[in-house]
Amino acid sequence: MKNALKIASTEPQLANSIPSNSSKKYRNSFDIIASILETARKGATLFTITRYVNTNYRHLRKYLNFLIKREFIDIKIDNGRILYKTCERGFEFLRVYHILLDMLSVVNTTPPIAKVICQHVNRSPRKI
Repeated sequence: MKNALKIASTEPQLANSIPSNSSKKYRNSFDIIASILETARKGATLFTITRYVNTNYRHLRKYLNFLIKREFIDIKIDNGRILYKTCERGFEFLRVYHILLDMLSVVNTTPPIAKVICQHVNRSPRKI
């Protein structure tokens, strides 16, 4: 029971984090993971990732632990510095992530159902 409460208390509360009249853009987990993987492409320190991803240390550590466990990021030591470097699985995630972004970005296209409706309306004469 204590573990369930502990896990529940560490989960972000979406309703409390998004003000209703704010114009600030909130990122989802996929966007944050992609930002971390992009930053760590050639190896980056914790400070560098924190700065470029624009998040706090505690939040970033949770994501890094998640990514390390799933082998998206590897830890390297270079001249006494700890570097986080994107692995092959991380690059595969980025490739798929960018494909999905391209698929979901709609520029001046009419949804297929709207085209069918327009064709139907234009073909049938209207009776009054």
